[in-house]
Amino acid sequence: MSLKKYRTIIILLLVVLPLSYFVFLGYRYYWKTDKDSKIKTAAVKRGDISIVVAANGSVEPEIKVEVKSKASGEIIHFPFEEGDSVKKGELLLKIDKSDDERNVRREEANVLTLKARLGQAKASLELQKIEYETSTRNIKADMDSAIVNYEDAETRLKRKKELFNEKLIARESIDEAQTAFELTKAKLEQAKARTESLKGMEQNIKIKQNEIELVDGEIKKAEISLEQAKERLKDTEVVAPISGIIIEKKVEKGQIISSGISTVTGGTHLSTIADMNRIFVVADVDETDIGKIRPMLEAKIATDAYPDKVFYGRVDRIAPIGLEENKIIIFKVKIEVTGKDREILKPSMTANVRILIETREGILMVPDEAIKVEGGNYLVYIMNSNNFDARQVKRGISDGLYTEIIEGLVAGETVVTSGLSGEKLGILGSVSRNPTRGMRMMKK
Repeated sequence: MSLKKYRTIIILLLVVLPLSYFVFLGYRYYWKTDKDSKIKTAAVKRGDISIVVAANGSVEPEIKVEVKSKASGEIIHFPFEEGDSVKKGELLLKIDKSDDERNVRREEANVLTLKARLGQAKASLELQKIEYETSTRNIKADMDSAIVNYEDAETRLKRKKELFNEKLIARESIDEAQTAFELTKAKLEQAKARTESLKGMEQNIKIKQNEIELVDGEIKKAEISLEQAKERLKDTEVVAPISGIIIEKKVEKGQIISSGISTVTGGTHLSTIADMNRIFVVADVDETDIGKIRPMLEAKIATDAYPDKVFYGRVDRIAPIGLEENKIIIFKVKIEVTGKDREILKPSMTANVRILIETREGILMVPDEAIKVEGGNYLVYIMNSNNFDARQVKRGISDGLYTEIIEGLVAGETVVTSGLSGEKLGILGSVSRNPTRGMRMMKK
């Protein structure tokens, strides 16, 4: 083969192969379009659209109380089981009260001992007061007598000295008067000293009074301790704090439990009682939907436990603050179950909630897929025989499947929902735009 022929073959291959490829593509687009990707349509119709917010949650009672004991010890009686109903104040369980009974007796004995001390202190005070009063009278009498005798002896001594100076009596008379005077003076000093001793007796009386006050204070403290011991004894019988159903039983007869007030752990959890008069579902609503939720909205509730049943309720309360879960902010929404059969629901059951936000009935609507967005406008493509009209519409609410059409369409028209790609627009026809009559594409 000559070089010229070789070059000719290479040139033909370089020209023919690309042309063959483009012919193949043309065949694929021009002749296989309807086979590979059919245009799907839907009729414009009237119907109802409901906007709902879906959320997951769990069943909760109105009130749920964890029961703990103020007393510690061994459980000797607990006759109830999970599912049993109890009334407020009903005896739930008993704890061994031997230690608490001994504590009560010990505190009672302490109170009696202190009261006996108080009686002794009061008696001693009375004796001290009597002694003080008696001593006061005697000392006063002795003092008065000593003063009188002293003054009398002093007067006689003075008189004797005057008579002696006048040489009317002998020296012996003055000496006798002087001796008598000194004697009365000594007795007066003794009487004054005894008067000072009364101050000591007054101090003793104050000490006795203080002792009585101290003992009286100790009695009050002991009475408080006795009252607390009796309260602890009473706490060995645990009663139901509310009326309801026992949904959890955490302990059994023979188990040793700790007090809920004397330990840092908060004590042993004995049981949980739920008031099931009102039943709620607490649902986690995403922050993007919480603005749509308001109290009294109706809700439908489904549970895994009863897949064939639908329960009904209404929004009761919305949490004022959101919580972060898995980097998503959610709000707790409390929904009261109001329909029939709600009593079969159990706490902690998983529930799926659909909260009805808004319902519109008998409206014009099309599938969501039929609506396109172009240049900030909403468009739908109408199929009329072999023609496609691109028509601008005004849309309303959407439930995620269908969208309300407020303006631009009438019932019975056919809209394209899928299969009308950009390539097909080029293949099927050209678009002419008219803001009042829409856009039309004519098949070639």
